[in-house]
Amino acid sequence: MVLAGSIVLAASLALASRAESLAEFQRLFGLLVGAATAAIFAPMMACVTGWFDTQRGLAVSLVSAGMAGRIGFGLAGDRFGAQRVLVIGLLAQAFAVLAYASVSRLGGFYTVAVAVGFIYAGTMPLYAVIIRENFPLRMMGTIIGGTALAGSLGMSTGPLLGGLVYDRMNSYTLMYVASWGMGLAAMAVLMAFRPFPARRAGLAPA
Repeated sequence: MVLAGSIVLAASLALASRAESLAEFQRLFGLLVGAATAAIFAPMMACVTGWFDTQRGLAVSLVSAGMAGRIGFGLAGDRFGAQRVLVIGLLAQAFAVLAYASVSRLGGFYTVAVAVGFIYAGTMPLYAVIIRENFPLRMMGTIIGGTALAGSLGMSTGPLLGGLVYDRMNSYTLMYVASWGMGLAAMAVLMAFRPFPARRAGLAPA
């Protein structure tokens, strides 16, 4: 799957670079590159969660991109627990997004953007670690793929809704406040989540 995705990714990027219209570019890049990326991402994340029993957070972080936030949160997840670190990360991300509402200068905007990007990048790999801790390896591809799909749908509809809010109110403040509230709600859901009990020794695997 990963090999096929890599081949399709390279071919689709080459084809997209030769597109002669916006519609053609959107079809080639949006459909082919998107499908190829998904064919690489989910299986690789699933495999890595199964290859490592220790330092799993760091391993997944390195596969995800290797950015500073991912490595830092991955190391913290390995030491303090992925769920606990993700709760803290969601809380920090919620208030970092809310800080946009009080920014009035370009320098402040860049500062908040760096903080939001660092936290967002850091929290993403922890979802895969939590999934692996609660589900068997044979289900990783399906669950991680479904999680990525849900996240992509949210990230694709968010800008549209934000644009509609701005067009109606001439301000992004309501969007930032709503994002803050959703971040706190996500944190509350994660805090309420209880890991599945470990499979008893001797119990036949499903």
